[in-house]
Amino acid sequence: MRARRVLEICRMGVINYADALKLQEKLVLDRKAGIIPDTILSLQHPPTYTLGKRRTDHNLLIPLSDLKKIGAQLHYTQRGGDITFHGPRQAILYPIIALREMGLGARLYVEKLERTMIELSSQYGHIVPCGIANKEVTSLKREAEVELPAEDVVQDRLVSCFVEIFGYDSTVWKDSDSLMVSEGET
Repeated sequence: MRARRVLEICRMGVINYADALKLQEKLVLDRKAGIIPDTILSLQHPPTYTLGKRRTDHNLLIPLSDLKKIGAQLHYTQRGGDITFHGPRQAILYPIIALREMGLGARLYVEKLERTMIELSSQYGHIVPCGIANKEVTSLKREAEVELPAEDVVQDRLVSCFVEIFGYDSTVWKDSDSLMVSEGET
C-alpha cells in the first residue's frame, strides 16, 4: 500500500520575481531535507521578463533602457530557454516536489505539466499553446469560448488540475506569510 501523497498549496497573490525565487530556493532545500512535503506556490508577478540560459538580449522586444519606463523588471535566470514574460493576471505555479519519490523523470514531469495546462484550457474551449511553430503567443482570455471567471477561480482550477494530473490524495492550504523568507535567510 502506497503512502498518502499530500500537497501543501500556498496562495501567494502578486509577488516580486526575486522574492519568489528566493523563497523557492529555500523551499527546495527544505524539501530535499524532508522538512516539508511537496509544496506548490500559486502566484502572479508584476511585469517581469526573465532570460534563461539560451538568452540573447537582442530577443527582447523592448530595449533594456525602456523596461523601467514601463514598470517591468528583468532577471537573468538559470532555467532553460530564452525569454519569458510573467505578469499580472497570469496564473503561475511553482512546484517544489520530490520527483524521484513520485517515480518521475524530467521528461514525464514536463509532460504532466503540459497535460495540466491542457486540462485547464479544455475547461474553457481549447487553445494552441505558445511555443508551437507558426503560432503566436496567446492567452486563455483571448481564446476562451466562454467568459472566464475571476482570476482567483482560474488560479484555483489550475491548482486542481495539477493535483489531479500528478495524483495527489489530499491538499493542505497554507498561509503565505508563514513561508516568506526574511532578509538574511537563505
